[in-house]
Amino acid sequence: WDYFYNSGGWDDYPPQWDLRDHPSDYAHITPMVSTAFYIRAAKILKLFAAQIGLKEDVKSLNNKILSMSQAIQKYGWDEESGYFSYIVHDGDGQPQSIHRWKDGKTNYNMGLDGVSPLVAGICNPQQQESLISKIFDPNHLCSDYGILTVDKSAPYYSPDGYWNGCIWMPHQYLIWKTMLDMGETELAAKIAETALKTWENESRRSYRSFEHFMTDSGRGKGWHNFSGLSTPIINWFASYYKLGTVSTGFDILINRPEMSEDGRSYCAELALDPNCIDKPKSLILCMNPDFDYKATLGGRPLQISSPKPGLLYLTLSPTDIKRMCRKSANGLICGKLEVIGE
Repeated sequence: WDYFYNSGGWDDYPPQWDLRDHPSDYAHITPMVSTAFYIRAAKILKLFAAQIGLKEDVKSLNNKILSMSQAIQKYGWDEESGYFSYIVHDGDGQPQSIHRWKDGKTNYNMGLDGVSPLVAGICNPQQQESLISKIFDPNHLCSDYGILTVDKSAPYYSPDGYWNGCIWMPHQYLIWKTMLDMGETELAAKIAETALKTWENESRRSYRSFEHFMTDSGRGKGWHNFSGLSTPIINWFASYYKLGTVSTGFDILINRPEMSEDGRSYCAELALDPNCIDKPKSLILCMNPDFDYKATLGGRPLQISSPKPGLLYLTLSPTDIKRMCRKSANGLICGKLEVIGE
């Protein structure tokens, strides 16, 4: 609990809020999201460290990623609920059990904290399938207005709370980028379009920038001038509607990008950690709608899908990455991407 009692920015997320009434538990009950986000941050740092040749930093970061990932997998997964868990430790700091609700049975982390290892990119196929299912199931985390912070099937879910059931944009943005890291362009689009519509509807009604949104009505709540939380909205809009925008997940590093002034052509050098190429990786390009496009990676043709003119989805399968890319001197997997309108 590095910041007071707050792990993921959520003030009354149910298990976190419950610990406020039991402050002695802070010493031996840990959230999942902090460790998961440390892993994601370490992976980002590792990409840049490799890029500039800091070999000792790469080694150190890799060791941290591995040790934290192994700990989460060993102690954090709850097969019964399909979520990762808060972990209870003994007096010596050794993990003992999953933190459960007052009934002694229910996982107390059925929500976005329990999904966070997906953002870290450390889930096995079974866990990934379970968590994606929870995120997009209307009986769990999916609503007409966005992704909920707490699973609505949980006994501690509240539809009129703050962070204990409502809809917030920042963590949805992290899940959106995660969908791109898994090649799930349609699911990513569902997150973005739903969020944009929710925001637009409230903005037209009140011309305000609210903190969060209610699950039953989609109306904005909280402080009405919270402009910082509009950043995900701006980024989503740019990704799908602003000419010249290129978007990826967390796992792709873009070097030397060049977009033509008319938005007709784009080229860049893509770099990936070889440890992160076991899943498909997607890019979204918002280009000139007046042309049809062809793409190559490493000089070889790459398949494009286009839900509307000018909006291009490129998905690199693990096979594509291995066939079309090369291993660079700094250990990264690299390939030149070229997209041209005809």
